[in-house]
Amino acid sequence: MFTTITTMRYEEPVDYNELVERTKKAVPLYHGMPGLIRKYFCIAPDRCSMIGVYLWESKEAYEQKFTPEWRAEIAKRQKSEPDVAIYETVAIADNAAREVSAIAERLDF
Repeated sequence: MFTTITTMRYEEPVDYNELVERTKKAVPLYHGMPGLIRKYFCIAPDRCSMIGVYLWESKEAYEQKFTPEWRAEIAKRQKSEPDVAIYETVAIADNAAREVSAIAERLDF
């Protein structure tokens, strides 16, 4: 599994309601997306940035989504050029499900 964190930074605080409306429009685009397990939409308390945290089934899954066209679409919709960080997910502690998932072979819980 892989986790990607997309950050959009704004020079000035953005109206909270505007950020919520942008999120409402974006959510349906990710519902049922192949290879995407979960996505979080997050707004910084100072409203000068937003992040999207994605959990992907595989490297191939996120590579299919994070294309130059996708970056351009996000920049237009969010009015900010996205910065993308990519991480291999080695474990997940899920308190809601009361389980820990070991992804990396050497981890044993």
